[in-house]
Amino acid sequence: MKILLTGSTGMIGQSLVKRLGNTHTIVEFARSKGMDITRLEDVEKAIHGVDIVIHAAAELDERKGEEAMRRTNVEGTRNLVTAAEEEGIDQFIHVSTVGVYGETQGKITETSEMNPRTAYERTKKEAEAMVWNMQEVFPVTIIRPAIVVGPNTYWASIFKTIRKGFPLIGKGTHAWQMIQIDDLVEFITLCVGNEETYNEAYLVAEKETHSLREVVNMIADIQHTPRPGTIPTSVGIVLSHLFGIQGKLLGKKPLLTPPHVKRMLKHREYDITKALKTHWKPTHTTRKALEKTFAQLTEKGLL
Repeated sequence: MKILLTGSTGMIGQSLVKRLGNTHTIVEFARSKGMDITRLEDVEKAIHGVDIVIHAAAELDERKGEEAMRRTNVEGTRNLVTAAEEEGIDQFIHVSTVGVYGETQGKITETSEMNPRTAYERTKKEAEAMVWNMQEVFPVTIIRPAIVVGPNTYWASIFKTIRKGFPLIGKGTHAWQMIQIDDLVEFITLCVGNEETYNEAYLVAEKETHSLREVVNMIADIQHTPRPGTIPTSVGIVLSHLFGIQGKLLGKKPLLTPPHVKRMLKHREYDITKALKTHWKPTHTTRKALEKTFAQLTEKGLL
């Protein structure tokens, strides 16, 4: 089976290449490889002869502005589904995000109301809708992962920030449910060519639900550093704006930004009953996922 994988150089993409490469022919599509998802001709060339598309590419950096995010997340997806229709593929697997639900309270299910707030969330919801509209053309599978835990620079910065003793913003009592990268990749792999997952959407997260405070304490304990204190939410928001200004003046990525604070304060609790019915189950506890990530980051020299 021949699979077109977008975002193949990202953490999810790299893991999928390793997992699927032994049994399938993978066509890697990534900007770093000279391909541009916003150019239809690039997409049409890459998709030729492909059976399945796994769309994992996305622009996440809010600092680039909504227009830049739309080019990749919306127009890029439009190019993919357009080319996929012309090619007559067998399945389109779209890696979306729990972010499409926006601000939430309580446990989310696949049918919960979507209320995206940020540019990233809005563009991902629009991209999802575009894929759903193709159900009568080819089978689609929508996967909405929780925050993915794995050895990338995002998690390296979190470990470093906690190591430095930067305080937790707010009390941190809200739910913070995540998914370990290998468990996510196993679910995506299970969906490949699986007719039971055609024209379905799935929330994918770990079984456990911990508070943000508990997660931060775990990270501190794993690194053998003191557990950080807390500061009021209002103070954290002010600091994020100051760090943002400082970052612009110095031309460096700020330690903290307002979108970062908003993400940290979100309630994250998901019902994964539907995903579990596919005979998939996450194998990493929260502690195990964080310990594994810490070891991998250390091995890579990122910590």
